[in-house]
Amino acid sequence: KKKKTCFTTFRAFGWTSAARKARTQRTRAAARETARKEARAILDKSRNAARRRAVARRPKTMRVSVFVALASCAAASGRAEEKHIVEWCPGTDPDADAVAEAVGATIVHRYRHVLKGVSVRASKEAAAALAARDEVCDVRRAQRLQGHGSSSSKSNDYSYSYSYDPCQNEGCPFEDLDVWNLRRINAPTLTDDAPAAKYAGRGATIVVLDGGLDTRHDEFANTDERVVANIADCVDPWRYYPAWGWDTLAEAGKTVEDTVNNGFNYHGTFTSANAAGARVGAAPLADLLHIRTTDEDGGGTDAEKLCAYDLIEEAVAAGLLTGRTVINESFGGPCSQKVAGPVADAMYQDPVVCGAKPKGEADFFEYLNDNGIAVTVAAGNDNENACFYRLMGSPFNVVVGASDKNDAMASFSNYGACVDVFAPGDFVASALNSRDVKGDAPPTSTYKVESGTSYAAPLTAGIVARYMEALGDTADGVQAMNAMLHTVAPDVIS
Repeated sequence: KKKKTCFTTFRAFGWTSAARKARTQRTRAAARETARKEARAILDKSRNAARRRAVARRPKTMRVSVFVALASCAAASGRAEEKHIVEWCPGTDPDADAVAEAVGATIVHRYRHVLKGVSVRASKEAAAALAARDEVCDVRRAQRLQGHGSSSSKSNDYSYSYSYDPCQNEGCPFEDLDVWNLRRINAPTLTDDAPAAKYAGRGATIVVLDGGLDTRHDEFANTDERVVANIADCVDPWRYYPAWGWDTLAEAGKTVEDTVNNGFNYHGTFTSANAAGARVGAAPLADLLHIRTTDEDGGGTDAEKLCAYDLIEEAVAAGLLTGRTVINESFGGPCSQKVAGPVADAMYQDPVVCGAKPKGEADFFEYLNDNGIAVTVAAGNDNENACFYRLMGSPFNVVVGASDKNDAMASFSNYGACVDVFAPGDFVASALNSRDVKGDAPPTSTYKVESGTSYAAPLTAGIVARYMEALGDTADGVQAMNAMLHTVAPDVIS
C-alpha cells in the first residue's frame, strides 16, 4: 500500500515549481499504474477460479440455459427506458432533435465541450437504432452513481451513517456539536487548544458537484463577504448565474426562488458546508458555487456528471471560471466495463477500465489541470482498494480517504496507492438541509453528524482554498494543491 498521510498544521510553503509539479504527477501516475496492474492480476485470478467452480457445479443443461434466464430477468426488470450517453462521430454535426425523434428517444442533456453528443432517455431498441446510425460513434447506458446512504446499504455509497448518534438521527444546534475535524487540521494532533486558522480561502472559488445546496442555512449567511449560489441543475436541467450571463429558468419552468434551496437531500448542503461553511467549513470566506448532480435519493448517473463537466468547461473556456478554483466530487461508484450479450447489465470493479476512464472524463481533468484548477474526490466507503473506483486513477485529482479522531484510517474508508491523503471524515458535523430538519428544530440553523469520505474530500478542498489565499493573488488551484501535498505529514495514519 501507498504510505498513508494526514493533514496536520496548516502552513503556507513557497511556490511549487513546474518541474516539481510534473515530477509529482509522474510519480503518482506510475504508482497508480502499478497498483492497477497488481489489482487486475489478483482480480483475474479470483474471477477465473470462481468461474471454473461455478461451471463445474452446474448441470450440463443449466450451462446452456443460464444465459436465457439472465436475458429473461433483464427483460422483466421493467426498465423500459433508461438514460444513454450518445457521442457523435468526429466531423459530424447532426440535428440532435431530429436524430432522437427518428428513433423515439428523448434528449435530456446536450454536450458541447467535454464531448460532442447528448444524453437521452431511450428503450433498448431505440438505443440500438441510435448505435446503428452513421453519425453516432458510441452509445452507452449511463452508469448509476451514488452519493449518500446509511449503514444498512453501503454499496457505491460515499457517505457512511452511524444510526446510534443522536445528531445523525434528529439534528442538533451548533452549540451541541464537536467540530473536531477543524481543530485537527489546525494542529499537529487533536487538541482542544488548536489555534484558529490564519487563512479562510478569501479570493478562492470552491465548486461543489453534489445534491443541491440550501443557501438559506446560517452557514452561508455571510454573503456580504463572498458569493454562495446554486448555479445549475443537471438533474432537472437549468442554469442560473447572472454574473456569467446564465439564465435558462424560464424555459425550464423555474423561477429565481427555485434556486435558493436546490437541495433535495442533506448530502449537498452537508458537503458544501464542510468545504466553506461559516462555522463548520475549512474555507469560510471562499466563494461557493454548487451544481446539482444527484437526485432526491442521493444518486445519479454519469450523464449528470458529464452535464456538470460540460458546464464547467464552458465557463473555463469563456474565462468565467479562473484557475483560482478547486472542484469537489463526493459521489461515484465502481468502474464498469461494457459487456456484450445477455450479461450486458454486469458491473464489476476493474482497475484497467478505471485507468482508461470513461469517455469525457480523462481529457476533462487534464484540461482543468492545464488551466490551474484543482480537483478533490472522495475515495469511497467500502473498505476496499480505491483503484477499483472511478476518478481514482487520474494523476490530476487528489483522492481523499477518511481518518478518525485517533488518527486511524476510518473503518469504512477505501485505501491503497490511489489515495493521496487522509483527512477527518469520521463523526464530523455539518449543516443540515431544511428539507431534512425534523420536528420543531429551526430549519436554517440545524446541524447533523455523519461519517464518510464524502466529508473528508470537501474539507480538503477548503484547505486547498486556504493555500490559494496564503500563496497570494497569482496562485492557482494546482499550485495550491501541490503545495498542500508537499506539506502533509507522512506516516501519521495507523
